[in-house]
Amino acid sequence: MLGATLWAVTPPWPDLLLDLHAAADARLDDLMPRLDLARALALLVLAEIERGNEAGVHIAHEPMMAFEKSPPPAAWQARVSALLRGTLALPPRHSHERREPIRKALAVITARTRRVDLPAVLAVVGLLTESPTPSTGPRDAGLEALRAELDGVGVRLVRIEGDQLYFEQHGQAHSPVRTRQLGEMLYEIRQAWLH
Repeated sequence: MLGATLWAVTPPWPDLLLDLHAAADARLDDLMPRLDLARALALLVLAEIERGNEAGVHIAHEPMMAFEKSPPPAAWQARVSALLRGTLALPPRHSHERREPIRKALAVITARTRRVDLPAVLAVVGLLTESPTPSTGPRDAGLEALRAELDGVGVRLVRIEGDQLYFEQHGQAHSPVRTRQLGEMLYEIRQAWLH
């Protein structure tokens, strides 16, 4: 269930475009001859602005700026490709860090799923907030491991209502967090992973 949910959410378009570019994929040249990657990324920025997707704007804006003058270092492009494939070596996560509980929960989710884009994380949160029901099939081991890890940091995700995520820490309800704030936190995590 967890794996299928993650596969159902398209990764960020800028990451897909950068991966094709880094791999010198001929299909990219066939699709867009003489590609100006900065302009292509600028179109993605504009599309995300039109959709009101602030998190998507951030993800597209950074590489757009990087490609405006000259290509960014190959190592950075390789890290974006590794992030896309789920093979990026992550910085250590310290359980004793003094961070807000929802940030700790996001760190757990992103480390387990290897996804730092808001749509994917919200899909996972949706799974985590569903009440487990007895089923005839086997339990999803990945989802159960994720739940156990969240329990380990004392966070239980309760529900998503509108654009707010409700959660508890050690059984105590916290003020809900807006999805916009989640997107900002995920972007910070992404930055830590890529730089």
